[in-house]
Amino acid sequence: MTGRGRARGRGLISSDVTTTPGGLAGREQTTDDLKKSEDSDTSSTKRTPSAAPSSPSKDSATLSVDDIQTILQDSRTYSDQYDVKKVLVLAENFVRSEKDVKTIACAIYQKCMEDTSLAKRGAEMCDRLTDIEVGNVKFRNCLLSLVQADYKIRKDIMESSPQHYNGFLAFLCEIFNIMRTTSGEVFKPLIGPIFDCLGLVIGVTGGDADGDDDGLDSRDVDGLDDDSCDIFAYHLQYVGRLLEQHEEAKMKSLMNRVRTCIIHSKSSPRARCSLLEVLEAYSRSWRQRRMRRLNTIVIWLISDIVVVKSDVHADMSLATSPQHYNGFLAFLCEIFNIMRTTSGEVFKPLIGPIFDCLGLVIGVTGGDADGDDDGLDSRDVDGLDDDSCDIFAYHLQYVGRLLEQHEEAKMKSLMNRVRTCIIHSKSSPRARCSLLEVLEAYSRSWEAAPNETTKYYCDMAVGIISGLVL
Repeated sequence: MTGRGRARGRGLISSDVTTTPGGLAGREQTTDDLKKSEDSDTSSTKRTPSAAPSSPSKDSATLSVDDIQTILQDSRTYSDQYDVKKVLVLAENFVRSEKDVKTIACAIYQKCMEDTSLAKRGAEMCDRLTDIEVGNVKFRNCLLSLVQADYKIRKDIMESSPQHYNGFLAFLCEIFNIMRTTSGEVFKPLIGPIFDCLGLVIGVTGGDADGDDDGLDSRDVDGLDDDSCDIFAYHLQYVGRLLEQHEEAKMKSLMNRVRTCIIHSKSSPRARCSLLEVLEAYSRSWRQRRMRRLNTIVIWLISDIVVVKSDVHADMSLATSPQHYNGFLAFLCEIFNIMRTTSGEVFKPLIGPIFDCLGLVIGVTGGDADGDDDGLDSRDVDGLDDDSCDIFAYHLQYVGRLLEQHEEAKMKSLMNRVRTCIIHSKSSPRARCSLLEVLEAYSRSWEAAPNETTKYYCDMAVGIISGLVL
């Protein structure tokens, strides 16, 4: 299905296949002309109304706009192996009328709507063509008109054709990420529409995207589209920093909604996996990090490999007296956090037991806590104790930095298990709320949470316990 696979495909073809696309095939004369034109053309790409193009000579290329349209509809044109400069050369030499400008803009736009993986290359082509102008028609204006037309009916598009909506959202984000105004600035008028379109994927409607929404409303969470959540997460990781720089309040509101969608029991595991990835990126201020584990989980979910087993292997002390166990875990963490040896060091012999006790809360047993667990085993996720998860999250935020300094591998393994518990469909909303809070702390390198984030989790926890939320 188009759009699946986290939009990472670029449609590459084999290296032994000629990469000359569409209408260029078999036209040696045209290829030579293009090379000459590309090497010698140093003039502006802008066409003014008074500078009408001359008639092609006998020695010039004979491509028509229909040929160019065929090229732009060929997926190979959008391959990383194809030089986007050639599209500019084609347009400069063969665009003859205002209609031709609109035709080229429409061809690129429609192709990107069909396949989300072409959005980046399509945006790069549009960036090259942005100054093309014939008469009173500018390529950039034609492109933005197409975007505006779809934006006005975005809700209808999402309901009737999710694939087209995903292509639209991907292309919109890539235009914002790549194209710039003549003064080198981003297209600020696109910021509001991007937030609106992103919000629509996770159930935000109307004025909720204006930055004053607390994100606690759980309506429409069970209607999330998995493919759309993939597109949402993938592209937001690239444009998130730019968007937040211009609209910090809207980004906070959007992330509150993402948290709610992750916590809510009716969102699918695949949707939660995608949203969790982008929330972690936001928590670390959009710094890139290799998220191989989340990618692996997504493959398992899509392939229906994750198997829920009914057998539960809980430790007897946790099963028979959770309250006593929670007190023991809290006390153990506080001893490690406060007490020191005579030489001023932490009590290193406590590190292993603390990881074991923390792991037991989230279903890690035996050797799983040794740092070699991939976190994908979903056993015991439906047996998580809500109070124990609260204790787990609260105290780990205080001792997490110290534990990670001494046992980084074990902390990575523990966080992989936390992700699995959040994504898994049988964990409760309250457990997910607690675990999500500590996972964000880990993504921030255990720095203190902003006040708005703390307020969100406090309000969400109170709402869940009181039954007012979810």
